[in-house]
Amino acid sequence: MQGRRGDPDDDFVKWDLDYYRWLETRPKCCACDEPIQDEYGYKIIGEWYCEDCMNREFRKYIEEEVD
Repeated sequence: MQGRRGDPDDDFVKWDLDYYRWLETRPKCCACDEPIQDEYGYKIIGEWYCEDCMNREFRKYIEEEVD
């Protein structure tokens, strides 16, 4: 006898609920206010940044910055 398959709609609702509960446990990026979903983030003086915002805010091409 094969195992009984769940209802795909019910399975999605459970997955979706679990996912949003998980998101609520993640730190939020102080620049974009989105939960950081990556394995790591950047914490600077107590503020969290996601990688995208970290690069956008702080990564600079040196040749453009040097006079």
